[in-house]
Amino acid sequence: MNTSSIPHPLVLIACFFVFFSQAQADQITLYPVQSGLVSDNSCCSPYIYSNNDGPSLKVTDCFNSTYGCHFRKDYAAWRWDVSGSLPQDVHIQSALLRWEHPDDCFSSWTDIWIDATSNSLTSNYLSGMPADQIIIDYQYWSSMVTMSVDASIITDALTEGFVSVKIGNGEGADGCTFINEGASAPRLIIFYQEPETPCPGDLSGDRIVDGTDISMILGYWGQDDPAYDLDGNGLIDGADLSVVLGWWGVCPE
Repeated sequence: MNTSSIPHPLVLIACFFVFFSQAQADQITLYPVQSGLVSDNSCCSPYIYSNNDGPSLKVTDCFNSTYGCHFRKDYAAWRWDVSGSLPQDVHIQSALLRWEHPDDCFSSWTDIWIDATSNSLTSNYLSGMPADQIIIDYQYWSSMVTMSVDASIITDALTEGFVSVKIGNGEGADGCTFINEGASAPRLIIFYQEPETPCPGDLSGDRIVDGTDISMILGYWGQDDPAYDLDGNGLIDGADLSVVLGWWGVCPE
């Protein structure tokens, strides 16, 4: 059996997640505003970052017999501008990170750091990169990987400005090559909802102001209930009924 054709379970879950989310929210796909490699060619402690917006980024590992370390030789890194890309006051429902390789890549140990940050990609930042989400020793054999990103990271990035990702991914000197251009470049897919336009007369919450809402006003007539006291005068009366009638019909989008 050709195991390279079998998607990793996380890929299948994420694909279902994308389908479900598409039916529930708006979405936007973001591509990196900065990309590059972290490498010092020492095999044991890569730390020097260089911008690289070329068509591909190759990430490898190696074994250094002198120092006795089998570790990263390179990391790939990307940064996405989030704050300037989404409407204001949106609610982030979910997010996905997706990257592609030219061919199926086998990686038995892939480490991933994801951070909401105001920093640009630099050697200092990436060498001690904090992370709101860390995945260690993730395994896959595929030409495309899709994984879930904690929605709180995207929410934080609306304030911080950016999401940065660092990936150590390789199998010896052959490593894995990431596509870094066009529609196949690493991307964030964000699912969100914009706030609804206020509709004060809609007491039932169905986005239609009709007889149901009038019945709710009449049911609390003469009482002091903040949920139905639409004008805030401490009494449910004709003024509140006027608000309902003033918003009669389908609520504005």
